[in-house]
Amino acid sequence: MLDFGCYTGGLLSQLGAQYQRNGVEVNRAAANVASQNIGSNVWSSIDEIPDELRFDVVIATDVIEHVTNPMLLVEQFTSKLSKDGVLILTTGDADNSLWNRFGANWWYCYYPEHIVFISRDWLQYISKAAGVVVVRCEVFRYFKFRLLGHIVNWMLTYFYGVFPTAFLGLVRLLRKMLGRQSSTSIPGAGISRDHLFAVLRRAEKS
Repeated sequence: MLDFGCYTGGLLSQLGAQYQRNGVEVNRAAANVASQNIGSNVWSSIDEIPDELRFDVVIATDVIEHVTNPMLLVEQFTSKLSKDGVLILTTGDADNSLWNRFGANWWYCYYPEHIVFISRDWLQYISKAAGVVVVRCEVFRYFKFRLLGHIVNWMLTYFYGVFPTAFLGLVRLLRKMLGRQSSTSIPGAGISRDHLFAVLRRAEKS
């Protein structure tokens, strides 16, 4: 198994020692911790992986939205798959109905490190050129609010979605009044199934 962007190896460490666990992590301090946690290889880039190595599973959770050329990344991943190997991706769902309603005012767009937005249609569109088949693609959310929390966050999401400048100004004012210096948290995460879970495999050559 290969976890691309494994950070300190949290995901890999949850898998049993019966798995051959490997990672890629650009942050060397985190990579050193990951290497200690999983007791295996943690490379700083995919290019460092020996050419002969192939993986049954490549995992990239919430990574693809940070790169400038996502199709190239998919091709790099699939080139490292074994014959029956699969690539597992998670990322924000650009087809989310609230995202389509609010556009750039959707919470996922607030963070400047999110530079690429993936959808089911995009995966299908690039599948032939990238030499992959989309085996599974579904939407999910990382967490779910209780009823009252869901209602409050729904209202805040609409407030920010329609009046972003007023929302951010009010948040700054409240933080100043309370003497808090924490970063602004944008509402919207978790009120809908706003992420994609996709499984891809290499297409069989005709």
